Amino acid sequence: MEVKVEENDENIEFHDALEDVVVDMKNVKAESESCTDFEETVTKREMKVLPKLDNDSSEIEKESTIDDITKDIITSEEKIAELEKKVEKHNSLISELTAKNKILSEENYNEKKRRERSKLFSDLKFSHIDDSEVTKEEVHKLHEEIDDLKIKYEKAIQEKNNTEQLLKKQTDSFEADQTILRYDLNISQSIYQNVQRESNEMKQIYEKKLDSLKLKNESLVIENEELKLEISKLKEAQNNPKQEEDLSNNILQTSNIISYSFVNSPLQPCITPKTTPDMPVLPVKSYKTASEFIKDKMPVLYNILQNCF
Repeated sequence: MEVKVEENDENIEFHDALEDVVVDMKNVKAESESCTDFEETVTKREMKVLPKLDNDSSEIEKESTIDDITKDIITSEEKIAELEKKVEKHNSLISELTAKNKILSEENYNEKKRRERSKLFSDLKFSHIDDSEVTKEEVHKLHEEIDDLKIKYEKAIQEKNNTEQLLKKQTDSFEADQTILRYDLNISQSIYQNVQRESNEMKQIYEKKLDSLKLKNESLVIENEELKLEISKLKEAQNNPKQEEDLSNNILQTSNIISYSFVNSPLQPCITPKTTPDMPVLPVKSYKTASEFIKDKMPVLYNILQNCF
């Protein structure tokens, strides 16, 4: 598809360069033809001179004529090499100019299409207006509408920028709040872990105390059973003074042993009223009756017995 190129400065420069290349190509062709003519002339001279040299010339004349012909041939080859270089240079320049012409043609084509689209849009935009009926007032009104649209556009842009700034502030505030919440959460987790650890420690302490109290309670239960047993023996020995005195001494010794056990091992009292070699013998106070001993040593038990009898 051939594209018609519009005239501009670049196209004029391109055509001028192309004309120079054409002129150079014509000169190269003329020089090439002259070289060809020169070669033909040299060949004819060789055809004429060589037989003559062979027939009637001396060796010196032959050599001089051959040297002249050789120089002509070398000169012709040099000219041909120069012409080939010029042809190669011109071919490269033609390729560059052809590529540039293609680019300029595409640019001009695109510019032409853009102008056509712009003109078509303009025609569509104002197709409802009859040129003969357009007045200055209508043109002024159109300008005012355009100005109003510009103002609205600027306002919309300003609102968009304000909205973006507000959104950025809210985002920054939200990120700051998130940072604070993360910090508070870390502190809360640390506090919870400390409380949990302390709770576990207190639980262990309370469990140990509970075990200790259970042991103590068991020992008290056993002691209570023994006291009940002694009370029953006291009831049996009320009418027997000798038995009552022996029982009184036995209760006193048992009381001393229990007291010693509680002093030295409060959690594991000695329940069996038996003495050991390392246990010191406490001083024994003599009582006439068991009632006096119980009243002196165990007033609570004495009150209980009083209520019982």
